[in-house]
Amino acid sequence: MNKVDDYLKQRLMVSRYFKNVGPMMAQVLRGSAAFPINVRFHGAHINSVSLHKVMHVVESGQVLVVHDPTLNPGTAKTIHKYDVVMVQFDVASSLYYKSALIHEAVHVRTDMRGKAAATIYDEMLAWIVQAVYLRFGGLRASNYPGAIDRRTLPAALSIADTLLTGNRVNAFQEATLRSAILAMPAYSEIGGQFLHSDGVRPIKR
Repeated sequence: MNKVDDYLKQRLMVSRYFKNVGPMMAQVLRGSAAFPINVRFHGAHINSVSLHKVMHVVESGQVLVVHDPTLNPGTAKTIHKYDVVMVQFDVASSLYYKSALIHEAVHVRTDMRGKAAATIYDEMLAWIVQAVYLRFGGLRASNYPGAIDRRTLPAALSIADTLLTGNRVNAFQEATLRSAILAMPAYSEIGGQFLHSDGVRPIKR
């Protein structure tokens, strides 16, 4: 089976067996809390224009967003190879759920660029943008109950707050977030990995 056939087969399976929740993600991406996001980190830049581009590929169906109830509560993941985002929830009923969709949007945007990126920096960027979104959404406490890992979100919020006040992020803050991410079981192996993004494929009509 060649790569194109595998891509089409897997996407067909995903669309057949999982509920489409693309409109939920698109609604979050066009929401007021997403509009003021403007984050630069290690050469990457995520802002409202970036998120609008992600919204477009979600609404067009180039990126499939589906509900997978077998995932851990409140979690989501992006499968770059197949242009698929899978989320555990089918209603963005809380600020944290909405922020999880913003997190995955960062990964989609990385894939859309079609360039190799250090996986750890892409994950750090996603957590930072998620934290910025939470601040714009009204989050005040650093131990927000939606966080699954109590180290990672506070570390990301520290960087988000530094950026939002116009100050420079220091090496200790970066190291703290990096180590918090790598301590999570889902991310323990990503330290030296690279995302070899191939871009989001256009839909053939």
